[in-house]
Amino acid sequence: MSAGRRLTTSPLSHWSPLQVELASYALNVRVADVQTVYELWRSRGAHFLTPPIAHDGEIRCYLRDPDGHLIELGRSVPDTRS
Repeated sequence: MSAGRRLTTSPLSHWSPLQVELASYALNVRVADVQTVYELWRSRGAHFLTPPIAHDGEIRCYLRDPDGHLIELGRSVPDTRS
């Protein structure tokens, strides 16, 4: 950084993940096998909000990281209807 330049913070930098009235967000992690990753992460201490659920062409489950950020673990499933 050159002399005289200051770093500025974003106006969003003071928002915490628990202030849901200010922002809505989630980290979406796509995997090939939701059930396997769900079981692996649970065995390593993850606390899921939901189990894997199939809905509208996707299988998804949700958890929060230690800082409270919402994480969606999911994958698309092919439409098998004919």
